[in-house]
Amino acid sequence: MSNEWQAYPVGTPPSGKNWNSKCQKFDEVSHTAHVYHAIEMAREMVIRGRLIYDESKLNEERWPVVWLSPNRWNSVGSRYGSVEFWFDWERLLKNVDSFWVEAIKYSPVAPRFLLANDSKDLPVAEYDPSEFDGPWAFDESKGIHYRNGEVTLEFMFSGDLPLTRLKSISFVGHSEKYCCLKRNSPKSCLEHALHADTAREMFVSGLISRNIHGGRSLFRERWIAK
Repeated sequence: MSNEWQAYPVGTPPSGKNWNSKCQKFDEVSHTAHVYHAIEMAREMVIRGRLIYDESKLNEERWPVVWLSPNRWNSVGSRYGSVEFWFDWERLLKNVDSFWVEAIKYSPVAPRFLLANDSKDLPVAEYDPSEFDGPWAFDESKGIHYRNGEVTLEFMFSGDLPLTRLKSISFVGHSEKYCCLKRNSPKSCLEHALHADTAREMFVSGLISRNIHGGRSLFRERWIAK
């Protein structure tokens, strides 16, 4: 297990303005949610950790996590919803350790990491991104994080994630083909093929209509046009 990540290494960092699909810089990650879930998160000012239920090796563990990723879904639409809560990567890494979990054979492959204070008896292995031998790498001399852009990097943040740590919000269209909530019938999702602009309008109007003052004041200066 400790060497499994070596099958998906970050490539050589590009020089100058050259672009490298296998080695891309990143400094933020997001949690994407459907609009009605995002409004509830804004009301509570926190993204609640949820138990893992898919084909992960941790799906039988009572271990709540918040799913995060540096990946962007603008061109194909997101299967996870239309509201993207973005967080500063370095801030999230403070006071947590990094563990390799697995690589789910999706298309593309989805390497997964756990960010937690303690892994207890979970079937995970400690991961050091400074070794530069996996899909997430860290150049300590430059303070730059890299990812293998040819895979779908996923992070499981242990516990709840307060929105007071939020960096920004953006909006993306909902996928026409896939939905994480309606896997067998994506077209039955109430937000199927929702446009990013419509998602923005629904989210803002939802905050206003529910009189969510904390959410409105926190998010007032955090919109990013898509």
